[in-house]
Parts: sequence; C-alpha cells; structure tokens
Amino acid sequence: MSRLASILVVGSLSFTLGNHDMPWPLIARWWPVLRANCESAGADPYLGAAVVMAESSFLPHARGDNGDSIGLFQINVTGGSGTGAPPWFLDIPEVNLAYGCRLLASYAFVFPDDIKSQISAHNQGIRGTQKYGWERVEGYVSRVLGYYSVFKQSL
Repeated sequence: MSRLASILVVGSLSFTLGNHDMPWPLIARWWPVLRANCESAGADPYLGAAVVMAESSFLPHARGDNGDSIGLFQINVTGGSGTGAPPWFLDIPEVNLAYGCRLLASYAFVFPDDIKSQISAHNQGIRGTQKYGWERVEGYVSRVLGYYSVFKQSL
C-alpha cells in the first residue's frame, strides 16, 4: 500500500505543511491521472503535483483572481501558454492535467537540470524566466519546492 493510501486509510485526511492544509482526498483523486500524464509527457510527476498544489490546491475547477487562469494547473488562457483552447475545454480536469504536464515537459526542455527555472517558467513564462530569472518569483519557487519535497516522500 502506498504511503498516500495509508494516510487515507487511517483517516488522517490532511496535515499541515507550514500554514497550508494538504487536501489528501483531492490529491488521491487526481494523482493517478497527473502521474500518468506527466510520465507520458516526460515530466516529473512530483513536480507536477507540487505545481498543482501551489496553483489550485488540487481544486479541479479553480480560477485565478482575474479569471484568466483555469483549472488544476491554472493555465492562463489569455497569456503566452499558447493553448488556443477555449476556457471551457481547459476546465475539464483531465485535459488541464494533460496540457499542464506537457507544459512542464517543455520547461524542462528549455531549462534542463534547473528545477527552479522550470518552476518559475510556470509562473511567469519561459520568456519572463529568461529575462528576469527565477529569483523574481522566489516565494513561489520556494513554496513549490516545499510541496515537491513532501510529495517525493509521500506519494
């Protein structure tokens, strides 16, 4: 039995990381889909889980503050994500996860062996990361790395 399954079986449905409760039931629901899509795309599934946690707390129909970012990965439909997809399509959790994992793989291609820049690229785009570096969004990068550590040990 996986560690995640063990946590759910004993009934401890969340724990605190810093000031953030981890929504283990939602994570358990979406982890198999996320893992399969990341592995298919060539992306790190633990990094995918960490980005999703930072972006949406695994809430499948989350919306960004301005309404332009959609779903688990908070894919920006008006920015440079290049989806060309209508917002309703990216609101389908399985589609959002598939596309988000492909985005992560593209960040790894552009920034090989630089996980901080890969994380930054999800937040401020590839061009923003190339121009300003990951330090511009250091708080976001640190938060994702914290989740990444937890997921590497727990999933």
